Amino acid sequence: MMEPMSGEKICGFKIKTGIIPLKNHQRNKLALSKLFLLFIFSSCYGVNEHTYLRIVFNESKLNAVYLNKYVDSVRNERITIPDSIKELFFNGSKMLDNERLIHFESEPQEWYLINFDATPCWIEAIYNPLLSDRMIHDKNSISEAELRRIKKRFETEVLKKAEEYGKSHHLPDSVIYNLN
Repeated sequence: MMEPMSGEKICGFKIKTGIIPLKNHQRNKLALSKLFLLFIFSSCYGVNEHTYLRIVFNESKLNAVYLNKYVDSVRNERITIPDSIKELFFNGSKMLDNERLIHFESEPQEWYLINFDATPCWIEAIYNPLLSDRMIHDKNSISEAELRRIKKRFETEVLKKAEEYGKSHHLPDSVIYNLN
């Protein structure tokens, strides 16, 4: 079969063959370069690449809104978060509105990053210099015994104390607890 010649009509369409004009070639090359760079950057960059500890407190009936206010106005009232801790947890980013850092001064000294998205909250990550020089956000990085200790500490030193504070200040159960 013969190749159509440039300018010849086949089925009503004019055929163009030959060399791609230089102008179009440069435009195509630029478009391919941009696509290649986009592919490289998108494959290397991931939002929220790490996992979370996801220590949850489903058995707690505390209201998340109440607990958030307790943490802000009572538990963290006199806490100043050092820049080194902010950098460790947020790497230059800002803490989200639904997140808080909890500091435990007694041994072992620790910081917990909590999130109020779940009721009443959940632990995203911790920092304990005796366990790691970085924040710990992966359950596989620490033992089951440590996970149980962390959960128990939070229940005892934060959740229980929040409940006691609400009761001692005569707050109604409808404020302290989720009644549903």
